[in-house]
Amino acid sequence: MTGTEDEIERKTGGESVTGQADTKKGGSGLGWLLIAAGVGAWLWGHSLPGVDHGAPTCDGKKMGTSDTCEIFSTQHGVSGSFSYSQMQDKANHTAHEHKTWLEWGGGVAVVVGGFMAL
Repeated sequence: MTGTEDEIERKTGGESVTGQADTKKGGSGLGWLLIAAGVGAWLWGHSLPGVDHGAPTCDGKKMGTSDTCEIFSTQHGVSGSFSYSQMQDKANHTAHEHKTWLEWGGGVAVVVGGFMAL
């Protein structure tokens, strides 16, 4: 063969000698989509209240400070009698957990998308 590798790629219309497309130029649309989704998830997670988002609820009704919530469901292994402060701790823990997943997931999506878009 005569010519350099660059000349061979130009002659084959931007594809390498093995027939695979040249991925070094232009980035990836999926990468930019991941970046946008990651930023959106991070902002959503960052805007969620993580702690003390009001009075806890029991069966869809707001609890008073002297109320007790009776849970008979075994969903997630939770059943029993819970005070106002215990229900508030549960609600705050769940909100904080969702917030953390959105923030970390959004950050990972931005990093992965950034590498894909290069």
